[in-house]
Amino acid sequence: MAIIEKNNNLYTIILHFDTKPESQQKQLDDLIEFFESVVSKQPGLVSTNFHKSLDGTRILNYTQWENKKDWKDAIHDKKVLDHPNNPIKHAKIQIHDYDVAYTFNKN
Repeated sequence: MAIIEKNNNLYTIILHFDTKPESQQKQLDDLIEFFESVVSKQPGLVSTNFHKSLDGTRILNYTQWENKKDWKDAIHDKKVLDHPNNPIKHAKIQIHDYDVAYTFNKN
C-alpha cells in the first residue's frame, strides 16, 4: 500500500505514459505484467499504483522505493532492461521524482 505522508523518507517516482484510447488497456496490461514479473522482485520496492485516464489517453504510475539508489539499481538491472515489456523501450513516457508536500485525510 502506498504510504503518502510528508517526511516518510521514501523515494517517489511518478511515470506518465501517453496512450491512445484504443490501446490503453493493452498498454496497461503490458505494464502490469512487466511490473509483476520483474519490477516487483526488485529490492527496495515499497509500492506501486497504476491509474488510467477516463479518456484513454494516459496511464499514470505512482511508485515508491525505500531510496533513490534502489530505484536506480532496479532500472539498470539486466532483467529489467532486457524485458520485452520494459516501457522505456517503446512508450512515450515522462519520469519525475517527487517529495510529498501536503496530505489531507478526512476521517
